[in-house]
Amino acid sequence: MRYFILLFCWGIGMTAYAQIARQPYDLDSLKKVLKAYNEEDTTRVNILTQIIDAAIRKPKTTDEINEYVQEAEKLALELGFVRGQAKCLHIRGNIHLRGSAFPKAIEYFKKALKQYQAIDFQKNVAVCYHSMGVGYYYQSDFVNAIKCFGKSREVGEKIKHLPSITRALNGMATAYSELDQYDKSLKYYDQALQMHIKTQNKKGMATCYNNMGTVCDDQTNYLQATEYYQKALSLNQEVGDEDGASRCLNNLGIVYKKQEDYDNALKYYKKAETLLRKLQNNRGLAQCLNNIGLVYKRQGKIEEALQYIHKGLEMSRKLEYKPQISKSLLNIANIEVDRQNFDLAYQYYQESLAIKQKIGDQRGVFPVYLGIGDIYAQRKNYKKSLEYIFKAKKIADKLEIKDYQRDAYQALAEVYNATGNYQKAYESHIAYKKLSDELLDKESIKKITQLEYRYKYKRELNQAGQRERRLIRKVEVADSDLAKSQQQTLLAIIGFLGFIIVSGVIIALLIFRAAKSERKQMLVEQKLLRSQMTPHFIFNSLSVLQGIILNKEYPKAITYLSKFARLLRVILENSRDKVVSLENELKAIEHYLVVQNLGTTCPYHYTIDIDPGINPQQMLIPPMMIQPFVENAIEHGFAHKKEDRQIEVKVCFTDEVLSCSISDNGRGVQQLLPDENPLESKDKNHQKKSLATTITAERLKIFAKEFKVKTSLQIQNREIFNEQGTLVTLNLPYKIKKDD
Repeated sequence: MRYFILLFCWGIGMTAYAQIARQPYDLDSLKKVLKAYNEEDTTRVNILTQIIDAAIRKPKTTDEINEYVQEAEKLALELGFVRGQAKCLHIRGNIHLRGSAFPKAIEYFKKALKQYQAIDFQKNVAVCYHSMGVGYYYQSDFVNAIKCFGKSREVGEKIKHLPSITRALNGMATAYSELDQYDKSLKYYDQALQMHIKTQNKKGMATCYNNMGTVCDDQTNYLQATEYYQKALSLNQEVGDEDGASRCLNNLGIVYKKQEDYDNALKYYKKAETLLRKLQNNRGLAQCLNNIGLVYKRQGKIEEALQYIHKGLEMSRKLEYKPQISKSLLNIANIEVDRQNFDLAYQYYQESLAIKQKIGDQRGVFPVYLGIGDIYAQRKNYKKSLEYIFKAKKIADKLEIKDYQRDAYQALAEVYNATGNYQKAYESHIAYKKLSDELLDKESIKKITQLEYRYKYKRELNQAGQRERRLIRKVEVADSDLAKSQQQTLLAIIGFLGFIIVSGVIIALLIFRAAKSERKQMLVEQKLLRSQMTPHFIFNSLSVLQGIILNKEYPKAITYLSKFARLLRVILENSRDKVVSLENELKAIEHYLVVQNLGTTCPYHYTIDIDPGINPQQMLIPPMMIQPFVENAIEHGFAHKKEDRQIEVKVCFTDEVLSCSISDNGRGVQQLLPDENPLESKDKNHQKKSLATTITAERLKIFAKEFKVKTSLQIQNREIFNEQGTLVTLNLPYKIKKDD
């Protein structure tokens, strides 16, 4: 399934050079332009290459493309148009790449590279290096692929061409993931992601999130993979990239299939199928149909499985899509072996093998050899069986793929045992056991993690009601303590006044003021406790969780519950201390935003920036100073705003003042919706906002005296800056933790 992802990662089209390239012509329009253009010059070459770029993505256009390429090549050569000649060479490489003739494709890319280097056209030098990397990747030569992507990156950085840099980083990351160097892979994906975030390239961000999900999928970190795929899907839907959305849906189907959640796998695959049919993306559709068939096979629905895989095979044959043809043939052969139809299975294996050998798919040849060996073993032709198993083992050893080596030794042990060669059977079994043990950690982690999350989900579900009741009881006890404290203080004041009414009026007033101040502080702290323990988002979150569970989206419920529990834990831990590190406070805010995004179909795009001069671990502040305003932005700022929801949190330290700004692009602090009653708005939304504001303002005053720093709170409508939304600015009380 990875081929489906990589083709998307590495778009290899090149920009044409005439002014006509700047206009969004489709294939038919370009043909009309060519027909009307009678000059034999460089512009005609550029029009021809534009037509080829458009046609190469269409099925059944190979003969037509060759005619255009020949005309463009001939004219470019006659004119001495080196750039046009180089373009034609690169197009030849693309044609061979799509036909899975990878060595030939690389040969043409190298020729194009020399031409571009000769005229110092660095932008397309970077493209040629990248295209060579793609060719090496498809040959499973990942080391050379990384070298080519690295050179493409170097050229991109030299000419400061961001698309070349990010494309190369994606290529390097994907190649490293094939080498199981997942940390390096994620590192390069993240570098590309940060560049896209900086330039607000949402399509590029979606690509990176999709590919990071693929790496986490390979690591069996399915929760993180799902989160990345969902982010990519959301961004693709936001920018209207249906092609990208279809890939994300396909990948979500893969993740759920691996977790044996076949109902959800089919749900996402069929959503992808619908979208791919709409887009007329027949390559992607062929793969999707194959994937659906494999899910039905896992469910034991063999007839449905064969029906879908055969549909995908038929479509792939029409497209001459050789990699997918060979995969579908292999899958059908495996099913026929299970059905004991050995003659038919053998035919499918042989056809798949011929294609894989032709396109140089070394990894793909291994399961075919092993399958043929299994057929001969079941027919008791052990000599032939061993011949094919050893062929498979040779590939596994050459590529150093341990799970392939393990499977080969297991097959050898079974055949040797059947032939009575117990010594070799024992030796093969020992080798199989050794490799199994080496792979056990990875597989065990996967199984243990799945069991852990399932257990955690059930346990948390059973205890959710108890936790909520404990939270409510804690608040009720605190309310009761406050009432008793107020009553006791009042009785003490009355008794004291009665005892020394004549001699201590002034003293009585002082004591009353002290008691009043104490009650005020207790009230502020109690309001804070209530805001911590029973904020509106907890009940919203529980409702969202209930909806997810009722929809039987259990993996999503596990993810949501895990994030929600982590948020509550951070809030509770922070509430125990008078001061917490700025790092922990910002973590709580980020957890809160993550939970909010998991529960909504319209996500919030947020950023949390800290001044580089601040050490967030040493900077101590009172807890829950910032979150109420982030919550206000979400609860009230985005009413009826369904798209482009932005929240920015910035922390700065200037002239001994620690300030935090929270800005959103919602409706602003004083702006009402057309259907709102001003009095209702004042009584409800504004009361809720003013409660958080009042509590924070009171706390700021108290801590300003204790910390001996200046504090302030300012709330502004961003209209005064000709912008939309609300800006909250806090000057926070702080202490700097001394090194031990």
